[in-house]
Amino acid sequence: MPHRKLLNPLNYDFIAEDQELPDDTVFRIQASQIADYFDHTASWYNEKLLGQQSSFTANTGSVLGTVVHRLCEQRIKNGGAKAEDVNVAMEYVATQASDLVDPYVIEDNYLPMYHQAKYYMEANPVALAEPHVTTLVKPGILAGGSIDAVRILVGDFVEHEGAQLKPDHTRFTKIEELSGMTVEIVDWKTEAALSPSKKMSKKYEWQLLVYALVLKKEYNITVETVTDVFITRNNINRPSPTNPSKMLKDAPSTIGVVSKVVTQDSMEFIQSLLHVVADSVELFVTKPELRYIISQDLRNIDATQTLPFTSIGKVAVVDI
Repeated sequence: MPHRKLLNPLNYDFIAEDQELPDDTVFRIQASQIADYFDHTASWYNEKLLGQQSSFTANTGSVLGTVVHRLCEQRIKNGGAKAEDVNVAMEYVATQASDLVDPYVIEDNYLPMYHQAKYYMEANPVALAEPHVTTLVKPGILAGGSIDAVRILVGDFVEHEGAQLKPDHTRFTKIEELSGMTVEIVDWKTEAALSPSKKMSKKYEWQLLVYALVLKKEYNITVETVTDVFITRNNINRPSPTNPSKMLKDAPSTIGVVSKVVTQDSMEFIQSLLHVVADSVELFVTKPELRYIISQDLRNIDATQTLPFTSIGKVAVVDI
């Protein structure tokens, strides 16, 4: 297995270091951030193309989510999260230490939350974890990301000990092995709320629809449904903030499942959004005089800013 590095810990975007990309790749539209382009256009451009530092920093919730995702990945790939996996996760927590990251909250919650995800997978076995998929939107511009879990709905597989396996009882290891099948995409969402969300946000839905489009276009895999599995923290043994001698009602970690059916209309819609983003990026690069209009930020009226690339051609990859 190639060595893997964490490109974006907050989005848990793992990618093999030796993954091959088209030679002319200059930009990748990350599925998890496509909604940000439309909702926070100025910030999106300033961060992705002008190199301004994001205002978001790691916090307890984002680091806890990364740990839970990591353990879920190992459960799917290896049948369970081992002590070594927990150690790696805790080492990651230590590297994220700051005033915004409370390691004690993470230590109190990651196992109960992982167990909820594990119970879900035992009842709804999945085949594959964290495949990184991309598709070409236009020359030089890719779109995609890392899918938390893929569950086969129609295809050639067997179920064994809470996992979907190949007919020979070996594990699926590549997304290409699911070609021709019908699947469900599953995304883990960790929450601090006392009860799980009951609605899939636009941001989450668009992210999963990008994956659905990529799987159909590049791998001949039909996505029938996309699902968010919301996992709440283990809110127990909590003293009242106004009266420390009084304990609040326990709200143990639990899950909520929200699914949406993927339609032809939704696939055409998400493809159109990707083309809007890709065309805008190309114009931003090739038409400096329009940058402030495209980015919706008058501060970018200066057309001499330094960009990570100056043309849509064979240059260094920019991860977003």
